[in-house]
Amino acid sequence: MKLLPIFLTLVLAGGCTSTSKQTSEQETRVETAQTTQGSRSVESEKVQQSAKTDKKTAKADVKPTKGAKTEAAIRAELEATGRNLVGQAARTLRPSKSEKNVKKVGNAWVASYLEVDIATVSTQMHVGSASGRYVGTVVYHEKVYECRGASKQAALSALCNHTHNRSINEMIYYDGKIWHM
Repeated sequence: MKLLPIFLTLVLAGGCTSTSKQTSEQETRVETAQTTQGSRSVESEKVQQSAKTDKKTAKADVKPTKGAKTEAAIRAELEATGRNLVGQAARTLRPSKSEKNVKKVGNAWVASYLEVDIATVSTQMHVGSASGRYVGTVVYHEKVYECRGASKQAALSALCNHTHNRSINEMIYYDGKIWHM
């Protein structure tokens, strides 16, 4: 009788040991699988979060900051500033048709003046070295006219001929707010 409980205890203990080994191995496999799945889900969540951050950054790059002007608006301001610059040059250019420059060339007198050709105005914009800074060029033509005569008064009252054009290149810069001449 005493052997039966010991035998049963040994059988049960041995069986329990092998069963507990199997159970602990299964538990280890389950824990490893859960950890792997957990780390994969953590990694996938990190990837998804970084993708969302990249999308937000990309959207932020496309939209200008509050109050900042777009490149198209800056280019339009350059056009307007260029036209204003050329208009000012046309008004203040000397010698003008009303105030001709007269000089003696050989035996004849030559009266000359300049006129801005407003139809030839063109502008170009180039990116500057710092962000938000630009350099612009305003290109236009000045027409040179000459009037010839035997005397100074004859040259001033003579019909004038267009002799040639001068190409003028003006460089202006944008400081982030306005164009400066």
